[in-house]
Amino acid sequence: MVLLLLMLLVPCKISFAVTDLTVETTKQPKDRVEVAWNVVDGATQYQVLMSEGNKDNYKVKATLSSENVGANAYAEEIAMERLSATIGSISKKKQYYFLVQALSADGAVIAQDTTDLYNGDIVSTTKQKYSYADMKKDIKQLEKKYADYIEVNIIGTTVDKRNIYDVILGNPNAEKCVVFQASIHAREYMTSQLVMEQMEYYLDNYNKKYDGKTYKKIFDEVCVHVVAMSNPDGVTISQQGFGGIRSTVLRKKLKKMRGANNTTVWKANARGVDLNRQFNYRFKYVKKWKKGSYAMYGGRNPVSENESKSLVKLVNDVNPKAVVNYHAMGNVIYCNYGASKKMQKKVYQLSGEIRSLTGYSYMGLDQTPGFANWLVCKKGIPSCTVEIGMHTTPVPISQFKTVWKQNKNVMVAVAKMYD
Repeated sequence: MVLLLLMLLVPCKISFAVTDLTVETTKQPKDRVEVAWNVVDGATQYQVLMSEGNKDNYKVKATLSSENVGANAYAEEIAMERLSATIGSISKKKQYYFLVQALSADGAVIAQDTTDLYNGDIVSTTKQKYSYADMKKDIKQLEKKYADYIEVNIIGTTVDKRNIYDVILGNPNAEKCVVFQASIHAREYMTSQLVMEQMEYYLDNYNKKYDGKTYKKIFDEVCVHVVAMSNPDGVTISQQGFGGIRSTVLRKKLKKMRGANNTTVWKANARGVDLNRQFNYRFKYVKKWKKGSYAMYGGRNPVSENESKSLVKLVNDVNPKAVVNYHAMGNVIYCNYGASKKMQKKVYQLSGEIRSLTGYSYMGLDQTPGFANWLVCKKGIPSCTVEIGMHTTPVPISQFKTVWKQNKNVMVAVAKMYD
């Protein structure tokens, strides 16, 4: 079954080259996919072709003529238009290729572009070492598959040249937002796996309801900024050792740091700075670890590291209603930061919602220079730290099913709190 849909976007008063089709797909609920592209100057007809499993057997699935597009679509300096066709009968766990051709009045192809879509699970929940490379690849695939529902930004770059990504789930122009960040501590990389799987689950079930509202409506009103790996250099060290660091200068320094003999439990970044002790609240310089350490050393000055700067800038730019920090391990929630009663009440509302879903226990007073502490006590933004998994870090992948069951609805529930 083929459904045709014409979409006109907000005018932006630009002209464009005849080759600028820019084809994208967005997976729709059930078995449908929307293929969208730009209007091309001089085209009177568009063909959407699809091939299952290879690029050699394309079949026409939809045709849009100039009658569909409108008589004024070809005037000079017109508003750019975006066209789309919705294709049905897309099977699960299969690879599809799409080709869009812009045709002139005599049937000649004047422009074409291709894209592909894998209609299966993207994020691995069975891999023990979910790496920076895995996350980067998965973000790219999610962005391609769900182009209309997520936006990807790079908010910083580490000293070893890895990107810090901010993935916006839902409407990036929503008046309200919340932030989720994971893996600020290197060895706690299952948290990256968790937030990536949360995003994919919601995207794949966008019309499903939570507390009476569809995911789509919730994320349209309150978007979610997801920093899935705040410390990619550190995660690489924990998973691969110092050999995973590209810079020879950094590797040489790392080998002289406290804890260098056991990189598996590394918490810090590639400069030996514990990023969760980097924030401007009760900050302390520990001189004896000035060469760096696997954990506990917050650096010489607060917010000195690229990673912490990126998080601070994101918070200042988007002014979130709340921030949830995923850590590991313990099945506990840190939420008592010694703030004012009014502020702590807001924090307890946030953490109470998460506790009701996860069953995790509350921990006592925490007044470290952590990200959540700074958010609550300095910025006046409700925040809590959620510790997943039990007994050891890195958390064994055998625990992921339990972690997922406990945290599956946390992201959407927190967004729903502020709609």
